[in-house]
Amino acid sequence: MSSSRPPSSPARGRTLPVLLAALVLIGGANVAAYAANGHPLLLGTSNTATHPTALKNTGSGAALSLKARPGSPPLAVTTTKKVNKLNADLVDGLSGKQMENAAYEYVLPTGGPAASSLQVSLPGLPAGTYLATYSVITTTSSPPACYLTRSTSPGGAFEYGTTGGTYSTNTASAVVDQDLATPVTLVCFGSTFSVYAGGDVDSRIVLTPISRLVSAPATAARHAPPGARHQGPATRR
Repeated sequence: MSSSRPPSSPARGRTLPVLLAALVLIGGANVAAYAANGHPLLLGTSNTATHPTALKNTGSGAALSLKARPGSPPLAVTTTKKVNKLNADLVDGLSGKQMENAAYEYVLPTGGPAASSLQVSLPGLPAGTYLATYSVITTTSSPPACYLTRSTSPGGAFEYGTTGGTYSTNTASAVVDQDLATPVTLVCFGSTFSVYAGGDVDSRIVLTPISRLVSAPATAARHAPPGARHQGPATRR
């Protein structure tokens, strides 16, 4: 007995593949549309827009929170262009307060009887490494010698003063380490003298913090004095 179903035509046999292809195209168009302006961001893929994307949080807290695995940056940029109003909390682990290079200045006291020695302390100086510079003006015709004591090394900035009339000046600088257990002091000694108290100039110590100090031994090369004749080994003719 023969079937009454008519044989399928080639046109009808191609209908299903055409419909599937159309669905794929429509779906791809929708995905592309989601990545365009005015549509949600797609995770795990690139998103493209022709205008800036703005996020606004009408509630409390930040408008955007980015989280990444430990050791991975939460944000990546493609240029070195400065971003206005972008504040960093720390720079290489240091806060803005820690990066301030505030110097400390101490004015030596004047007055009092003349003496053969003077020791000046520096109250309130925090522990750390400093470049210390002092300038001392004394009333004497025989200049004293001054130096800075250092907690972890011999004294530094040792200097004999220079005299002009009845006044003397001592000026020198050195790197010092401030240890609160044995703080830095300025010591002057010599014949009888007193700190100048005229009021037009003063004596002071200025200490500038050093965040990192690289120390290395110096090398010296010996040279003949200018004009000296070099005498080499004798030769026979």
